[in-house]
Amino acid sequence: RPGASGETFAFDHEGRLLSQSRFDDQLRRLGILTNAPEASSALNLVLRDPGGDLTRGFQWPQPDRAEAPLMALVAKALTESNGVQVLPDRDYRGVPVVGAWHWIDEHQFGVVTKIDASEAFQPLRVLRWIFQILILLILLAAVSGIIAVHISATWRRRFDEAQLRARQLGQYTLIAKIGEGAMGS
Repeated sequence: RPGASGETFAFDHEGRLLSQSRFDDQLRRLGILTNAPEASSALNLVLRDPGGDLTRGFQWPQPDRAEAPLMALVAKALTESNGVQVLPDRDYRGVPVVGAWHWIDEHQFGVVTKIDASEAFQPLRVLRWIFQILILLILLAAVSGIIAVHISATWRRRFDEAQLRARQLGQYTLIAKIGEGAMGS
């Protein structure tokens, strides 16, 4: 049970949960399990996709839950033997999850390890945030460089103009320095 939402569970060829879910209390609140305190998800829950996130108020669209398809990770385990899914798909609570599956043919049961996509991709959000800050810093440095080059060019032009004015002495133009001594140049 890694993190706040990760879990590993076993299921049979019909998609029936063989081990207990870490979300039994939540499943009772959602009405998927009976409200009896001793009710367990093990052997009582078929891992079906409700079609939407039940934890956010979604209601099962059909009155007969047995008509709903199995959740994607379980369905893939029954057809593909083993694999990994990194694109989020709904679990039996309707919450988008990512995970891995393996069907153990000799024992006729499968195992799924899953975690909520929001928790699984949390480090990616931090990396995106850091990347955006770095891009902004690079843009800021580029704009600062352009402004510095513009200011430098402006001062260089003013210096050249001042130097040219300094060489003009009335109607005469100073071409070269003749010499210098103790009293002047």
